[in-house]
Amino acid sequence: MSQSETKTLLSISAGVSMAIAASIGISFIETLVVAQLGAQALAGVTIALALYSLVFVGCLGVVVAINPILSQAVGRGDKAAIRSNAQQAGFVALAMSCVGLLVFAASPYLLALTASDPQQLDKAVTYLKGAAVGLPAWVFYIALRSVLMSLGSVRIATWTMLASVPFHALLAYALTHGTPLSPALGVLGAGIAHSAISYLTVVVILLAMRRSRSPAVRNVMQGPIRFDAPVFGAIFHLGAPMCARILLREGMLPASVMLVAPAGASMVAAHAVALRVVGFAGIVSFGLGSATIVQVGAAIGAKDWTRAKAISGLATRLCIGIGALVCVGIVLGATSIVGLFLPADDTITPMTARLLAVACLFVLIDCVQGPVGAALVAMQDARMPLVIYAVCVWLLGFPLAYVFSHGMSVAAEGVWLGLSVGSACATAMLVLRLRKKFRSQSIRPKDN
Repeated sequence: MSQSETKTLLSISAGVSMAIAASIGISFIETLVVAQLGAQALAGVTIALALYSLVFVGCLGVVVAINPILSQAVGRGDKAAIRSNAQQAGFVALAMSCVGLLVFAASPYLLALTASDPQQLDKAVTYLKGAAVGLPAWVFYIALRSVLMSLGSVRIATWTMLASVPFHALLAYALTHGTPLSPALGVLGAGIAHSAISYLTVVVILLAMRRSRSPAVRNVMQGPIRFDAPVFGAIFHLGAPMCARILLREGMLPASVMLVAPAGASMVAAHAVALRVVGFAGIVSFGLGSATIVQVGAAIGAKDWTRAKAISGLATRLCIGIGALVCVGIVLGATSIVGLFLPADDTITPMTARLLAVACLFVLIDCVQGPVGAALVAMQDARMPLVIYAVCVWLLGFPLAYVFSHGMSVAAEGVWLGLSVGSACATAMLVLRLRKKFRSQSIRPKDN
């Protein structure tokens, strides 16, 4: 079973990771295109993307709650429940998109809180006018990806997302800077391109699902579409704490910049590089965590708790192993990595390289926390992990980061050590909770 489960976990993880890399690529290309318009345009779009990302992550946190619910239905082999659960994911995506659009409607007032320069504010609001329209499609894409992942066909979403990157690059440049066939719309054009590619991606995925050879995918696409209030409510009930935990995590690292800021611009720049590198390395934990939810959820649906326990352990070992390799690569190539972000400097370069080595401790801890937390999500246990994360990371880790940043010669190293201690505490408590969950079940082979 180990080889089969390993192959499945790595396959799902690779698909999710590549899709995330593609979305990062879209944002990176958009930044390059807008940067050619000047510093004000880039600053405005950066501010707008911060709000857009916050809203999108909030929507994503609720929608992905379909994974454990649908995976358990897959484990039971309940075709009717699989079809209904998949349909409710679409309804939840629609509901969350409406909430997000309401937030964007107030964007001129929200952005004014962070953008003091009138020109930057104008650029930010203009960009969101074009980009906000695409929010429903991007959220629906997450719902489709979650459904396909639970059905073992995530490659449909992955390859479609990868193929969308070059199309987005061409469209963004054409609408932003203009061509003989299109006007130059500036930042508005960049926002429109962001929206257009989202709808194109969703349409292509739906067409691919209709033509899929997978019986499970065809089952989802058949029959009338019905609203199921209990399942809809169950997704929200599980998704709310998942969303809160994701927002707490996504907010922790950016907020740490405030602890480093008093140390000066060079320290902030070094910390910013570490944040970006840790974000890329976190794809490993997120990918294997997503795969863990699917596989453990399916085992629980089949009432095979022995297999569920084995999968969670295997996923954790795989994540630690891959994460360790990534960290070794970061440490060995630290100087070269820093050179991708900052000009060579006799002081900043070695300081940032050392900082990356310290930040790798956080990455390794996250490689344990990701699969363990995912196994709890697969059991539809999200509220207590939220409390654990809030207490350990925000009430312990963040204050320690503040204390360590003032007690070490390199403030940013102290911040990463403090955050690592908080994350390690949360990870230890999550491991204990997972073990307790497994002990509380009757561990036995799958019923025949």
